Amino acid sequence: MKLISLFVLISTLVGLGLDAETLHAQYRKSLLPISASARHTAMSHNHTSKEHIYQADKWFASDKVKHFSASFLLVVMGKIGSKELLKFDRAASSTSAVGSALLIGFAKEVIDDLNPNNIFSLKDLAADLLGIMLAILLLSLTTY
Repeated sequence: MKLISLFVLISTLVGLGLDAETLHAQYRKSLLPISASARHTAMSHNHTSKEHIYQADKWFASDKVKHFSASFLLVVMGKIGSKELLKFDRAASSTSAVGSALLIGFAKEVIDDLNPNNIFSLKDLAADLLGIMLAILLLSLTTY
């Protein structure tokens, strides 16, 4: 719980400290920590394709529906599973389900960014968060 809270706090503070141009520049860069010469070669080779993919990343695309649905299902299955199988209480099952869904969504974006034909998409993460929020809202209306 403390780790997730710390992660959310750090992410929020970092996000608030970025202006639009800085965010745009960071959004296009690869997250892969490679050597300077290899990074320069990779960036010069992939810059055009990454920029094109970044421009093509739309808010309302089938990919966003998949992110929303997957996050929603991860939270529902995680919350019910942790409560029924692991006998977690309501708060612990929510925390574990949300934390797992956030971690999986973020890891998927990092893996996407490592692919020269894909990007780290903040729009995908937003769809993940919407799915997580809806799942928690709907589950709060039940005994789970």
